[in-house]
Amino acid sequence: MAKNNDQPGEFASPPCFTHELRETEDGFLAGDATAAADVARWRKSERERLIAMRLATAVDERGRIADEVAAELDRLVDVRPGLVVSLYWPIRGELNLLPWMRSLNEPCLSGCYPRPLNVGCAHSPE
Repeated sequence: MAKNNDQPGEFASPPCFTHELRETEDGFLAGDATAAADVARWRKSERERLIAMRLATAVDERGRIADEVAAELDRLVDVRPGLVVSLYWPIRGELNLLPWMRSLNEPCLSGCYPRPLNVGCAHSPE
């Protein structure tokens, strides 16, 4: 039997989620407070787990991995006039690609280096 196509169809989810927002002193938040607290707890524990995993890797091994990634970036990045390359500032065992960025010191390249708020602080590798 043919379906009547004159009637509007139903969507699996609404096209707009404004009905799920709630207004707070700081603006609008999505979801409920319990879900937000659960996500915040999960993010904190996951961040701690990943930092511990990175720090458990030997410094020499992390350096070797960074060198391998830098070699692959050399192969993939098309250095040309006007190119802008940006990196994050590595913290707590993260991959340090700042030496690779410095190696790209070409007249046609703009490097966007991250700037720590305080050199020597926890967020600065120096």
